[in-house]
Amino acid sequence: MLKRPSWRLSKAGFVMMAIAALLATSSSVNANIYAATGSTAKLAESEMFPPVFGQFARVGGTRGLVISVFVVLLLANFVDLTAIASLGSAVALAIFLITSIGAYRLKAETGSRTSLLLAGILLTIVVLVVFAVQTLRTEPLTFVAIIGILAFAIVLDLVWSRIRARRIAAG
Repeated sequence: MLKRPSWRLSKAGFVMMAIAALLATSSSVNANIYAATGSTAKLAESEMFPPVFGQFARVGGTRGLVISVFVVLLLANFVDLTAIASLGSAVALAIFLITSIGAYRLKAETGSRTSLLLAGILLTIVVLVVFAVQTLRTEPLTFVAIIGILAFAIVLDLVWSRIRARRIAAG
C-alpha cells in the first residue's frame, strides 16, 4: 500500500511563497518607477520625448513618471498577464538586439570581438523569430497586441519627430 506524502508546509509554504512574490513584485515596481522618473526626464531633456515628460508634476516626480504609471496601470488592469509577459520578453530581446548592433558599430572603439558580436546578433534574431512564430501559433491575440503596440510606438515616434523638426526649424 502506498503511503500518501505528508504536506506539512502546504498552507505555510503557500503563504511564504505569496509573501515572497509580493515582496519581489513591489521591489520590481519600485525599481521601475525610479527608472521611469530618470529615463523619461532625460529623454525629454534630449528632445527624444516631448518636454512634458520632463516637467515636474504636482503629485511629485515628473509628469513622465505619472504618464508611465498611468500606462502601466491601464496595461495591468486591462491586458492579460500572459500578453504582458510576452511583450516584456519581446521588448527585452529587441533592446538586446539594438544594443548588440550598437556595440557592433562601435567595435573599433571598444575593442570588441566581431565574431562574438555577430553571434550575439544572429542568435538574438533567431530567438526573436522563434518567439514570434511560437506566440503567433499559441497566443495569436498576444501576437496581435505586440504588433499593435509596436505600430503605435512607431506612429508616436514619427509624429513626435515631425513636431520636433518643426520646432527646431522655427527656431
